[in-house]
Parts: sequence; C-alpha cells; structure tokens
Amino acid sequence: MGFRRGRRGPDFYAYLGLVLLLVALDAPFAAFAAVILGYLGWLGLRASRPSEKTAGLARLEVPDDATEAERIARIEAWLEAARDSKTFNGGVLIARGGEPLLMRTFGVADPKGERPLTTSTPFRLASVSKQFTAAAVLTLVRDGRVALDQPVVELLPDLPHPEVTVRHLLNQTSGIPDAYMRLAKKRKRALGGRLRIADVPGLLAHARIRSRRTPGAHYEYSNTDYVLAAAVVEAASGTPFEAYLREALFEPLGMNGSRVWNRESGDDFPERAIDFVRFPLFGVYPLDPMWFDGVSGDGGVFASLEDLLVWERFWREPELLPAELVEECFRGPTLANGETSDYGFGWALDFMGPWHNGAWLGARTFVARTPANDGWLAVVDNAANEATELFALQLRLQLETLR
Repeated sequence: MGFRRGRRGPDFYAYLGLVLLLVALDAPFAAFAAVILGYLGWLGLRASRPSEKTAGLARLEVPDDATEAERIARIEAWLEAARDSKTFNGGVLIARGGEPLLMRTFGVADPKGERPLTTSTPFRLASVSKQFTAAAVLTLVRDGRVALDQPVVELLPDLPHPEVTVRHLLNQTSGIPDAYMRLAKKRKRALGGRLRIADVPGLLAHARIRSRRTPGAHYEYSNTDYVLAAAVVEAASGTPFEAYLREALFEPLGMNGSRVWNRESGDDFPERAIDFVRFPLFGVYPLDPMWFDGVSGDGGVFASLEDLLVWERFWREPELLPAELVEECFRGPTLANGETSDYGFGWALDFMGPWHNGAWLGARTFVARTPANDGWLAVVDNAANEATELFALQLRLQLETLR
C-alpha cells in the first residue's frame, strides 16, 4: 500500500484490472479477445505520442527570486493544468507553522463527475494510514496498556513469532514476511469470504509462516506488520480498531471528518472521495474495496485536507502523547549490521525530513514534514494517477523555499 514502485505504467494496470474483472464475471472468450486486441491497438497509438505518465506533467518552474505569493500562484496554475490534462485529481495542502499557504482541491469526488472535491472531502490515505496506527499504539503505551519492547505474543497468542516485539512491528523490522493477502486468498473459503484484523495472526499460524530474518536485524517494508499493529490495538484496548481511532485520536483532535473505513464498517460512507480509474478506450470506472479489504492498520484511514492540517499540529505541538513517544516516530533503529534504518514509526526518514507515501485502489497519497518541523505537505489523489508522486516530489522541493 505504499513505498513499492513498479516499472509498468497506468495503462498496463488498467488493462490488467479489466482482464481480472472479466475473469471475476466469468466473461466469454469473445470479451477477452476484444480487450486484448483493444489494448494492443492502444499500445500502437501510444507509441506515437508522449507517455500517459508524463503527458501534461510539465516541470514546476518557479524563479528563485519569486515571492511567497508568486510561488503559491505558480503552484496553483501548475495544478490546474494537471487537473485539465487528467494527470491529477485530488487535493494539495501546503502549510507553515500550522498556517495553510495552499489548501485546495482539483477535480471530482466520484467516477461520474457529479460531486466536486472540496477541502472537507475525506480521501483514502492508503499507507499514510500507518502513522495513525503507530499513534494509536503509542496512546496505549502512554496509558501503560502496551510496552514498546513487549513481545507481541503476549497480546496475540496465535502469532507464531515469539521474539517479535511491538517496536519491531512499528519499525518494520519484525522479519515476518509480508504475506497476509496471499495467505488470505488461499483460505478464502475457510474465512467465509471476508478478512478481518483479528484473522491475520491465525493466518500466519495456520501457514506456519516463520520469520525470514532475526527480528530487529533488518528493515523490510511490510503491510503485515501494520495489520498486526492494528490487532495489538484491538487486543490491548478491547475495542475495534475503527472505534479506537475515533475515540483516541480523531475526536480528541477535532478531526471530525476522519475515520477508518473498510468492508467491515457496515456503511457506505458516501461522503468520501470514491476511488476510480480511467481506462484507455473504455471510460471511467469505480475501484471498489476487495473482499480482503476488511483489515486496516496498513491502510484504511480517510481524512480531508482540513483534517490533515489538524494532523500536522498533532506532530508539531503534541498534546495527546508525551514528547519522548513522538520522538520515537522519527528515530530509525540501529540494525544488526550497525546501520541505522530509515524508517521510524509510520514515517520514512531522509535528508529532507520525514515523509510517507501510499497507493491502494485509486488512492495515491504523500505527506512530508521539513526537518525544522514547520513545513507540511499533503498530496491526495483518488483517480489512480501514477504521476501523483512525481507532483508530490516537485512540491516537496518547493516546501523548503516557502519560509
């Protein structure tokens, strides 16, 4: 749900998605033949023009001596052009010291184009959700119900990894293979066609999945680690993950439009930005959650630009958590080879500051802070635009100049 970058463009995934849809519908052979021939024809057309990924993605040019107002105006015009070329459909928040310099949406909230996006529209955050999961775990650490160096099996007895601690999950150094989706697919019938957070430790136990590496020795990005972290929240609090985040984070912070939502939530959440994809030659289609999207922790959080501004303050001026726990989120652990990992608790770390990206269904997300902790960038997209991260990286370069 984030961090992994493929080599194939959005056209390939659109084609693959349509083929999988035809498989699910048990479509006749003629339908498959039409799709394959159509895709090959599309490839021929693409060869004579710029790629879909870069078409309309002009470089963001801002003069070095531009004023802050001029920079923001250039950024807005650049994003408007991206919306018009259908290479961006989402929202951007740029803030300094908690004050928004730019908070605006560009595009539509549903595949039919009937609802415009607004700054209060909740977007799927995909893997950016991991920092919310980490924060939820830390509220339990604050309350003495969880310890960072506590073995996870004390809370999840089915987990076949006795040496893995809560800290290992949050740092993504557990050594547990990222296998929960693959294992769930193998046991779909036994699971009754639904997957919940509490099912995942048992999946690992049933498959006898063992750690590939010594816990704490290596960093490996793992969605499974963060679903297990959500299971820790449920086990330690005695509360469903969705309810716990609402009670422990969203309500105290005043993030009134934010929530966890998945197939187990029991409602349609109609105000959200609905994920969709534009299929070349075939139109626009919604991207609905899959049967195993009943889990959260690795993803599942929805938030608006307005609430992401509140979330910025949570990190800059922490009130719900002690400062030492917040600092843990931005500290990479020392690994067995003596190197320092570049992943804290729900945050990746580099020379430009903490950041995280996400990708699931139509969501493409990116958040970043400056090292001085006064700059904040959030980019959200609900239309499966592969270029979104390239937009985010260009905006991140501008973040340091807006001071």
